[in-house]
Amino acid sequence: MIKNLSIFLLTVLVSIECFANAKTKELDRIVAIVNSDIIIKSELDTKLDGLLKKYIKSGQESRLPPRSVLEKQVLDKMLIKQMKLQYAKRSGVSVDRISLNKTILGIAKNNGLTIEQFREVLERDSVSYSEFRQELREEIIIQRFEARYIESKVTITDREIDNYLTQQIPLNQNVEYLVEHILIAFPEGVSATVIEKLKLKTEKILQKINQGANFQKMAISYSNSSQALDGGSLGWRRAAQLPSIFIEKIVKMKKGSVAPVIKNSSGFHLIKLVNIRGQKIRIIKQTKARHILIRMDELVSNDEAKNRLNQLVERIEAGESFATIARSNSDDKGSAAKGGSLGWVSPGDLVKRFENEMNPLPVKKISEPFKTRFGWHIVEVLERREHDDTQDYLRNRARRALKKAKGEEEIQLLIRQLKDEGYIKIMLQEES
Repeated sequence: MIKNLSIFLLTVLVSIECFANAKTKELDRIVAIVNSDIIIKSELDTKLDGLLKKYIKSGQESRLPPRSVLEKQVLDKMLIKQMKLQYAKRSGVSVDRISLNKTILGIAKNNGLTIEQFREVLERDSVSYSEFRQELREEIIIQRFEARYIESKVTITDREIDNYLTQQIPLNQNVEYLVEHILIAFPEGVSATVIEKLKLKTEKILQKINQGANFQKMAISYSNSSQALDGGSLGWRRAAQLPSIFIEKIVKMKKGSVAPVIKNSSGFHLIKLVNIRGQKIRIIKQTKARHILIRMDELVSNDEAKNRLNQLVERIEAGESFATIARSNSDDKGSAAKGGSLGWVSPGDLVKRFENEMNPLPVKKISEPFKTRFGWHIVEVLERREHDDTQDYLRNRARRALKKAKGEEEIQLLIRQLKDEGYIKIMLQEES
């Protein structure tokens, strides 16, 4: 009797295990192959559910398209991420454990939490700490890869900046634009026939929008841009931060309007000007300073560098020229040739430790020796002034924005290339 009961229980347990395994396989079926990697259904569902929760929490779920449409968009984003990670790995981009730990510690501190408290918050939100670490590691790898790739591909000239700030945008037009964007991208090696079909598709989307369709919902449903799942929002941007193909249209558009179809090498674009806001003149406090640097290396120890700098200070206090000593002794060769002059520096131009020593100094005073990651310094403050930094600020922002816009185009071209050259198979089943 006991023997038969044991056999019965064993049979039930095996049946349950087989059912569970079958259920797991059903849930974790492969939905896409990306070269040597796969994406499974449970991963897709996790991403999709997270996105749905985000929209529900913000009260914007009514703007979402049907789940089947959203599912395809989320899967496409996962495919692109996987291709970027593969390319980054081939390029030798990685993140070590120490850097990852520092980043997590920084995130926790920025939220006023210890690491232990941060882990507790993750657990309350049903987020595994190990999964969070892996997700963050992948994001850092992609950021590093994209930064390196863009740096190798993109150059911004002064003439381009001048065109932005003088020809296309009046210098006194310090405004920001809230823009939404839809991209219908060209595939690699696109033919004239396909271009015409994509143009018709874009025009139909524009027609629907003009007839009252929600722009964000259209972006989520149809856009191929990286902002698609955010409703196509580019966020608040100054004109110099917008892609060059948008600028001439945007500065002439009225709030709430949608521009006609725009075409470039990436595809067809639709843009909506959601809102406009102004910007005040930027006045900053600048410091004119000079310094002397003594570096440490294999031949010069920390103590030797500090002692050498102290000897130079004694010579200056005895009446020798700061500029002459800087030219002969400073290891910062760029400033040494100018007598140690750093010129007029703005907040954020120098490392924090250096600024913390320089900022409290009275004019014409020399600091005590102090150490940064570059070595041992002394600094003398020569003058201070309030400076209208608006134009320099706009030029620097324009340079960064132009680089970002060009960089986004380069990344988009790379993704098209990777899709064209790689092996990608979608096995997403339609829901019955």
